[in-house]
Amino acid sequence: MPSYADLENEVWVGAGAAVTFIPENHIYLGASITYSESTLTKTNANFAMVPNVYIGCTVKILNATITQYAVIKSNTETTLVLGEAINTNFVSADAATKAWILPFGAPSPGPIKADTTATRETMLLADNWLGLVNTFSPPSIDVELAQLNLAVAGTRNFRLQFKKGETVSGASLDTSMSHGAWLYYTLGRISTADHATTQVNISACEANDIVTSGADATDLYRVLVGDNSEALALYPPTDMANDGSYKLGSDNILYTFTESNGQDLPSFSLELTYEKEGIAANSYYVGSNSRLVDSVTDDTIHGSATAAGEFSDSHTEIFCRVFTGCQVNSMTLNFEEGQEVKQNLDLVTRRAFDVPNGYHPKRGVRTGASDDLNNFQNYLGATATDKLPYMFSQGELTLFGSTVSKVKSGSLTITNNITPQRYIGNYNPEITSQHIPAQRTYEVSLTMLITDSDLWNDMRAKSGENLDSDTRIDLRFSKDGDFDYDSDKTADYFIIELRDFITQSVDIPFPDDKGPLEITATFSARTLANCQYSGGWVILNQENVA
Repeated sequence: MPSYADLENEVWVGAGAAVTFIPENHIYLGASITYSESTLTKTNANFAMVPNVYIGCTVKILNATITQYAVIKSNTETTLVLGEAINTNFVSADAATKAWILPFGAPSPGPIKADTTATRETMLLADNWLGLVNTFSPPSIDVELAQLNLAVAGTRNFRLQFKKGETVSGASLDTSMSHGAWLYYTLGRISTADHATTQVNISACEANDIVTSGADATDLYRVLVGDNSEALALYPPTDMANDGSYKLGSDNILYTFTESNGQDLPSFSLELTYEKEGIAANSYYVGSNSRLVDSVTDDTIHGSATAAGEFSDSHTEIFCRVFTGCQVNSMTLNFEEGQEVKQNLDLVTRRAFDVPNGYHPKRGVRTGASDDLNNFQNYLGATATDKLPYMFSQGELTLFGSTVSKVKSGSLTITNNITPQRYIGNYNPEITSQHIPAQRTYEVSLTMLITDSDLWNDMRAKSGENLDSDTRIDLRFSKDGDFDYDSDKTADYFIIELRDFITQSVDIPFPDDKGPLEITATFSARTLANCQYSGGWVILNQENVA
């Protein structure tokens, strides 16, 4: 028979489901770090680490003459246990010795919470809005099983079963494209960023201001404050000096994206949360299993008169997972007459991490009566236009150096062909060691009306490839038809220019009726000549290189 708890508890429903974005960046652990053999203790007091979220990540330790890298075996809120002993040439607590966690699989922590001695006071920088999401398919977890008979007679059943490694796969994100940030995660680098800035001390900023390390610098940070102090700090955590920051104004940012041809693409994390209605504000953390009134004391915040710090192992109110090390395997832009531009992302994921008890989902930001969407980064302060998608009607397409006006629909697919890799010494079967991109491809498909045989002739031409600098595929969309950033720095658009392309196929069907002929042509390009995005979206990127 079902227990009383089974009958009493309600099911999770879609109204309580949320997915938010967490940047993965260099995480500055502080200067004058302290250590003992293979244990490193951070000195940056602005944040607490979520226990064991950084397993398998790489830590970099640096002083004036020595650099050491080590894999993290486990972590607490303040310490890292490493897979090897720290170089004896480092001096513990030497002011010149600094340390960072490197980005892949390392979601940025959020500001520290009050009473950090309690195990429930941890959070990540998970209050970043994803944009106009149509559908999200979370990754699936596949566990490889071993089933053995042990060469023992007496039954037709297996005698032993055990688990091998876990594989996380199959994530996808379909959005109505309202910003160009995903182009960065697909291509890999921000080569330039134009923005209006004023040099300030961080103490003169306000919470949620955006700062950078210099005029037109590519690294961007949020100014936030923790519950323990009124002191403002930068997130993702950095060693940038307080008086070396430049505050961004309200103008849009012009990003120029370029290809990354190394072994790494930028990564990010996604936080998936299911919650039930009516959870009290001071019970809003994983493991509380309580919807008590806000006036309840810490001693009873967990739903019973037990000591603070105790949790339920079975989560009935909030269920939260963080998918770390997400990277864009392929991105497809679709544009169709009368519709908005849509963007489909196929992702690879490093790990599905079940957050520990005491974790605060979405950095404590909720979308109930007392909190609304304006608390989310990139939704906060955005204008109505910023939130709108790019429309087919505001697009332009140049093909063979000439503007094409009779395109009815089309798509651009960029594929990175990422291959997951596992190495010995990861210390956890849940984790993939690395994602390595392989052959990059660009494919453009267009459905259009034609008046001549030029496309057919180009496909059959012996040389095949269009190499002239004036022969290009230029795809651009704007929210108001303005592609001039320099005029007033308010234009919201993106541009993708491809060169050195070849006509792969041209399909000219026989019509079923007497209407116009619609042909489909596919082009393969091998050179990205230009990619720019101008808009208000703040990309907390991995250009903050340690």
